[in-house]
Amino acid sequence: MSSYNAPTEDLPIFNTSLFNQPEDTLSQAEADLLYLSKVNTDTSTAPSTTFNGQVTINNSLDVGVPSTSSGFLNSRFRMRIYDLSLTIPTTNFTSLYMISGNEFVIGPDAIGDKVSVYIKDGTSTQIKRLEIEDAGTTITNDINLKQDLFLFDKSSPFTNTLQMSVSGAIATFTVYAGTTTSTNYIFQTYNTANTVRNSSTITNGTITIFDGVTFSTRIIRSTLTSSVGHFLFDNMIVGGLLTIGGTASTNLIRGNTTMSEDIIFSKTRNTSTFATYNGLTSAYIGYYSEVSVTFGVNINTAVQAQLGAVTSNIIGWFRCDFEVATLCGAAGSISKSKTFVSDNIISTTVPVGIAGAKYTNFATQTYAIGETSFENGSFLFLQDGTSKTLALQLIRTFATGTFTYTGSIRIVRMM
Repeated sequence: MSSYNAPTEDLPIFNTSLFNQPEDTLSQAEADLLYLSKVNTDTSTAPSTTFNGQVTINNSLDVGVPSTSSGFLNSRFRMRIYDLSLTIPTTNFTSLYMISGNEFVIGPDAIGDKVSVYIKDGTSTQIKRLEIEDAGTTITNDINLKQDLFLFDKSSPFTNTLQMSVSGAIATFTVYAGTTTSTNYIFQTYNTANTVRNSSTITNGTITIFDGVTFSTRIIRSTLTSSVGHFLFDNMIVGGLLTIGGTASTNLIRGNTTMSEDIIFSKTRNTSTFATYNGLTSAYIGYYSEVSVTFGVNINTAVQAQLGAVTSNIIGWFRCDFEVATLCGAAGSISKSKTFVSDNIISTTVPVGIAGAKYTNFATQTYAIGETSFENGSFLFLQDGTSKTLALQLIRTFATGTFTYTGSIRIVRMM
């Protein structure tokens, strides 16, 4: 079948001469201008162009218009970025590509290569802010994270983690090593001899500050406000020394305090007021109770009189002091004098069986009007919890005279 060139005019009448025009041919130079071998700046309006071979670009490649760029540079090949200072071909390059559908790879090819990120500072100076190499990663500015930070252990299978998170005003540090493994925090420091040592540890049950490390704080409070037991250095052994306060400090121990072991006081000083001691109850060291009675005997016979009594029922060591004053109202003589302390719960006529609880004088004493004599004594006793009523008793035997007796008895808690 014959081929014809297209007619030069659109005519209703067939004219063979219009189909016999010469062919419109292109020179090589004209073809170069229309296709890739261009030497002048031009714009291609082709919607898509495919290159099946290698494409080499020896200068910049602009994709899209810089001020309104919205295009893409699509590649299914690995892109190699070479060292600017070396001549291609060379083995010193970095590859950029995607694998596994979701992993972007920046892969320096040579041993010892590293990846760095530079940022301009306020003076437009390029500063290295991130450096990744085989020996580690270096970041030279602040790291701001808006999610939790997970640190994994350095050994396979890399399942143990330290999670650091912030929620509001609360920071949380969590070490996890499985459902049945207890985890610890270990804080290490270097001393002046460049030796690393453990300064403290935190487990799920204890906080340990190691020997030689000072724990400095102003307030230590209990997490429990109930009557559950609280302990401070309860594992100290014989010879251990606990120092509280300085040599010039004033230390206050509040509440009821029980000392179950020996107490050694190297120095004591009393700064309490009279009202403080005067108001002590029997539960306190220093408590005292005193009774004074005046009694007159005007008959010439032996008469027993009780000059006051005090009661004690708290376990502890007590001291008892007693004294009787005899005042002569009319001249006379006393032939026998007995003064003693009885426990009235047991007997009012028999002295308690404690040394120092009785005083006797069988020598006849002659008194002039207005003369006074004194008899006194003291003794220590251990109160065992059984109530005692200690009473001051006296018996006087005389033939003549008139006498008035004044007596007082006092107990003081010593321990």
